[in-house]
Amino acid sequence: GPGVDSLNGQWRFNPGIGAGSYQLIYILDGIACFAYDTVDITVIPVPSPTAGADILTCLDPSDTLSLTASPIGGNWVPVDSAIQVVNGNLFIADTVGVWAFVYELPDTTTGCVGRDTQEIEIAPLPPAEIAPNEPDTILFCQTTVPQQ
Repeated sequence: GPGVDSLNGQWRFNPGIGAGSYQLIYILDGIACFAYDTVDITVIPVPSPTAGADILTCLDPSDTLSLTASPIGGNWVPVDSAIQVVNGNLFIADTVGVWAFVYELPDTTTGCVGRDTQEIEIAPLPPAEIAPNEPDTILFCQTTVPQQ
């Protein structure tokens, strides 16, 4: 039937063919006769959450980013276990790198879980120096002539 294929002699059903009801028929062909069996399969639609656009921001250990997605009711899960999501949706931008977060939205009726991924890139702060290799304090004498 639809959505059925064989891999290495194993029959399998691909629910990616879409939500709906399907009937699969298994036929065993013998020498003089055959037998068959059927199974009804229902493919349930998965929730379609939106985690939002990827984010590029600069390193700031005091900056807490709020991860937002829709619809509400899901959970944020970091792909890298070294990163933590605080209070369910807060991420502290204290480490340079690209971090992926998966928003998981369960359907409490069917048990199906929809997922969407958002990446956050934390870039290093560019150096901000007015006068490299110079002291942080410069003294000027008050005159009408501009000085360097």
